[in-house]
Amino acid sequence: MLDVLDSLRERDRAVGIVSHVADLRRRIPAQLEVTKDRTGSTIRHRAHGTAG
Repeated sequence: MLDVLDSLRERDRAVGIVSHVADLRRRIPAQLEVTKDRTGSTIRHRAHGTAG
């Protein structure tokens, strides 16, 4: 599956994935992390290799 995603990205295609799989989180460079709490949800952009 990751090879297919890499191929699409090389052809300037945008792909969105919802995953809790740690390997995918490590391999995908640009991420949006959504966190739910009592007052609603927050979203955070994470670049590859950053903690937050």
